[in-house]
Amino acid sequence: MDILEIDYEKGVVMADYRDDLNSFNPHKSNREWKIISNTENRFLLLEREENGIFHAAEADVRKKELFEVLEIGYRGPNGETFFFDPETGIDKI
Repeated sequence: MDILEIDYEKGVVMADYRDDLNSFNPHKSNREWKIISNTENRFLLLEREENGIFHAAEADVRKKELFEVLEIGYRGPNGETFFFDPETGIDKI
């Protein structure tokens, strides 16, 4: 997914989202992600909830891309480790 906008003050990222290329609608395909962790405005750990299910993503700000993940490889700015569960969201270990 491509990052459309980052609002560090509000702690949110807007990104495009497509189920497939044929259904892409630029007016209805944006998703808002909550910033869980920020490493020097270069890498972000993100979370969103949809229909009671949590989703996690890792973002590369320089490339303006984010990738939805099932396992978190991201490390926080102070070496924090995070765990993701679709039922409860992201937790810091």
